[in-house]
This record gives sequence, structure tokens and C-alpha cells, in this order.
Amino acid sequence: TGNAAAGCVVAWCDSAVEGVDHARSQIERTAGSLKADLEGLASDRLKACFECLASLATARMATTVSDAFTRSLVRAYKTLSAAAKGAVAPKGEMQIMPHASLIKAVDVMAQVLTPAVYQFLLSIQDEDAKKSDAKFRREGRNVSSLV
Repeated sequence: TGNAAAGCVVAWCDSAVEGVDHARSQIERTAGSLKADLEGLASDRLKACFECLASLATARMATTVSDAFTRSLVRAYKTLSAAAKGAVAPKGEMQIMPHASLIKAVDVMAQVLTPAVYQFLLSIQDEDAKKSDAKFRREGRNVSSLV
């Protein structure tokens, strides 16, 4: 039942991150104070997903749940990367301060999620060293290149 619960949480996090990614593409078309409010809400949801994923990183999971967890991590890092790129002003324009929620999401990612992800990758390496070293290299490369 632990794997089923972990699988449900991973699926929820993945769905939430996918929703934030989609919302970010829609937010880009919005202007004014509504855009800032929507970015804040999207960043808050992303931060909550990071906290859930960080707590799952220490759990023992079946291979299928572990694979889904890794895919969710990659999507979360890519979404945060896109959000950070969207907060940077185009060349020649004045840079405004990113939304406080985005800064908090980046802090949670850097201080909570990333150390947990490295521990997760080390545990995968220990377990899979007996099975397949290629799988770790492939999945480790995806996450570490985004970190």
C-alpha cells in the first residue's frame, strides 16, 4: 500500500506541475497586475509540488513508481526553468523584481528538493548498480543537467 500511496502522490504532483506548465504558457499572454497575481499562484503551486516531491525522495519506491517520480522531477525542474526564464526581462527592457512566490519556489527547490534529489539518485545508484548502470546514467543526466 505504500507504493500505491507514493504512486498517487507522484501522479498528483506530476499533474499539478503539468497544470502549472500549461498555465504559465497562458499567463504569458496576460498583461498587468493580473499577470503578476497569476504568476504568484502558479509559483505557489509549484512550491507545494516541490515540497511533496522532496518528502517522497526519501521513500522506498517500486521501480515503476521510481520511474514516474523521476519523470515528475524532470518536468518540475523544466517548469521552474521556464518560469525563471519568463521572469527575465528581454534585452533592452528594464528588469523588474520577480514575484515573491517565484523566489520562494526557487528557494525551496534549491534548499529542500535538490539535496533530496541527490540522495534519491544515490539510492537509485546503489540499488541499480547490481542491475543496470546505464539507467542511472540516463536518468541522472536528465535531473543533474536541469539542476
